Amino acid sequence: MGPDRGAMLYFVFNAQQVAVVIAHDLEEGEWVAQVPYFKPLQRVADYTPPRCRAILQSIIGSSDVPFRILSVRGWEMHAYTAETLSVGNVFLVGDAAQQVAPSGGFGLNTGLQHAHNL
Repeated sequence: MGPDRGAMLYFVFNAQQVAVVIAHDLEEGEWVAQVPYFKPLQRVADYTPPRCRAILQSIIGSSDVPFRILSVRGWEMHAYTAETLSVGNVFLVGDAAQQVAPSGGFGLNTGLQHAHNL
């Protein structure tokens, strides 16, 4: 993963880990790893710095790549859809009509599909 790899979004599925890795700033080398945890069996506090380091090394596939962990936070995915999508000639599309998880521009793509379907 990095500017020489030509991508800003990686879906990682390996024997040790499932994750989504997103580039926030390729020039600075800042990445975000979204790693699922299963409430109520796990808590954010269970993700100690050593555990997070091991998870990231399994995502990268190497313990030789240097990195710093800037923060660890919990996040819950929610999806919402408006009850009414049109009134007369007024239509809701995109994020005004539904909220989806922010990964890879899918929200924008969905909004364009909504408008196209009109």
